[in-house]
Amino acid sequence: MICVLVCRTDAHVCIGVARARQGDGAPCGVAAEMAATVTVQIDLIGGRTIPGVWPEREVFIMPVGSARPMEDAARMGCRDPIRRMVTN
Repeated sequence: MICVLVCRTDAHVCIGVARARQGDGAPCGVAAEMAATVTVQIDLIGGRTIPGVWPEREVFIMPVGSARPMEDAARMGCRDPIRRMVTN
């Protein structure tokens, strides 16, 4: 499950890119991309708020940082899970 906060009635969904390999170059914005076929199911749940994008499973959560410059996105990806663990 991926929870995404939607604040507009005319919002769109973009899947993004598929990575063929993500390794040492990924933190600096360099990775090999590839074509992919993706199947998604989207459910809209009203009346909830979340602090950002959170892919979740029963055994893990994963924050997603999206910002410019890339250092800010990395900072969000490290800071947000700590804040969530403290509040929960």
